[in-house]
Amino acid sequence: MPNCTRGDMEFGRLGRCTIEANFEGGALSSDGGLMLLRQVDRRIGLSVR
Repeated sequence: MPNCTRGDMEFGRLGRCTIEANFEGGALSSDGGLMLLRQVDRRIGLSVR
């Protein structure tokens, strides 16, 4: 099976922090990222806007 993902993805900056993700975590739950995105969305209020 080919590897179709890049090593790292950058989502920009939030204050002094750089937000980035990579896909080298091995076998992880596929829904863990959704919980993180939900918390980020609640904090910055993107969906409300």
